[in-house]
Amino acid sequence: MNVQNITGEWTEGTALDWHYTSKQYVRSESGELHIHKVRPAIAAALHAAKYDGEVSAVVTLFEHSLPIVTSLLNKWQVDLIVPIPPSEYRNVQPVYLYAETIGKHFGLSVLDTLLKSTRSNGLKHVKSKAERREFMRGAFQLRPFTITQKNVLLVDDTFHSGATLSAAAKVISGIRSVANLYVLTITKSPDD
Repeated sequence: MNVQNITGEWTEGTALDWHYTSKQYVRSESGELHIHKVRPAIAAALHAAKYDGEVSAVVTLFEHSLPIVTSLLNKWQVDLIVPIPPSEYRNVQPVYLYAETIGKHFGLSVLDTLLKSTRSNGLKHVKSKAERREFMRGAFQLRPFTITQKNVLLVDDTFHSGATLSAAAKVISGIRSVANLYVLTITKSPDD
């Protein structure tokens, strides 16, 4: 795994691996040009869970990441896990399943406390970092839960520009009891 630090409006953050390591343009039999991305094992598992609905891929993801996640959670002393809501509905939501698997394994609460506005659903089509951050401004609200934990972990699937995580971090950081906000993403896009 190519673990990377990710910086932003949080105490500390980590991406477990690259979203892909290379890409090739391939022409189909019908003549259409497609992009084929070569993915590390953890990114391939994420892709299988997210786009093919393979629940078992989340188990693979967790097993591959367990040593690193164990080290991070010991270092960060996390009290609560908050998954980032998905941008679109899928039968299998890998971020929720991954966060719940981590929570169950380590005996941590997982709280689905963030609500995402429908405005944030078109982020994939926004290219520049500045435009992505502006697009995500005000994209999250808190559900009416009381958070009393001090060390909160945000979990997301892929770090692109950091716009989604920054918008979520602003909301969670505004909670008086939160002393440290940590971020864990499964992959990081090499494009950013």
